[in-house]
Amino acid sequence: MNDLFDDLMQLSRDNGMLGKGFLGVALVITDIARAEGLPIDLTTLMTSGGGQVRGTGGDRVRRILSEHGIDRRLSSEGGRTSRGTPAKAMAYAKFLNERLSPDGSQLAGVMQFWIARVQDYFASKPFVIKLDPALGITATIRELIGQVQDRQRETAGSTLVGTVIQHLVGAKVEVRLNIGAGQVARHGASVKDDGRRTGDFEIGDTVIHVTTMPGQLLVEKCKANVQAGLRPIIVTGADRVTFAKTMMSDGGFEGRIDVFDYEQFLAANVFEMGRFEASGRREAFAQILDRYNSIIAEVENDPGLRIELS
Repeated sequence: MNDLFDDLMQLSRDNGMLGKGFLGVALVITDIARAEGLPIDLTTLMTSGGGQVRGTGGDRVRRILSEHGIDRRLSSEGGRTSRGTPAKAMAYAKFLNERLSPDGSQLAGVMQFWIARVQDYFASKPFVIKLDPALGITATIRELIGQVQDRQRETAGSTLVGTVIQHLVGAKVEVRLNIGAGQVARHGASVKDDGRRTGDFEIGDTVIHVTTMPGQLLVEKCKANVQAGLRPIIVTGADRVTFAKTMMSDGGFEGRIDVFDYEQFLAANVFEMGRFEASGRREAFAQILDRYNSIIAEVENDPGLRIELS
């Protein structure tokens, strides 16, 4: 099967099949092979006009993606994407006919190959933050994190939400305090904590811990912060604020450690930096995202973590 995947990847690269325009077509042709068997009838693969693969369309592509746990839209145009699509479609169908056994036993693996390429495509796209005048700033941030949550669900074992929130907080702190890039310690969110870090960010006598899942390790770190004469702050999700406060109270730190909802932690400064004006808020977001994207480029290996301002 590995040889088949290697050949599929070579075919895809040689024929430009890894873009959004052809990925949906590949899914549909593979689905046709599953439904109708191999070999694929090349004389009926295309519509009568010759410009579109038979049976392609946004609904079918969405159905295939949904079967594999992907609820995002790949393309609304189905197979009618470019002049080069028919030639690519025929090349791919011929590959399946020549390379796969007639019993179709390898088609499930082939479909998984294309699903993985779709996931790669989605993962390479930056997130987008839209400033809708009808939405509050916290709702805007929530919508952004919703995009991250969607991608995280599609990528088993990933911790994208925590990564994005950590670097947004770091970027906001740098911009809000008007300090140079890198003056707040930066590290990849996936870098293992060996216990020597006091927290995610240390500024003055304050240590900021950014987490989506506060636990006992956080209690121990805050305890060490207090013993060292530092003031810990916890930034977490709105649904975890009460839990984090309870943990701190149970650990003997009731009233001594501030816990913030990250949406409000970010939104309050956007309002202040923007001087409570619409144009100012957009400029504040632009500054924070510019700093955020520079952090992503410096310490993360996934360019798909970038955020664009729409």
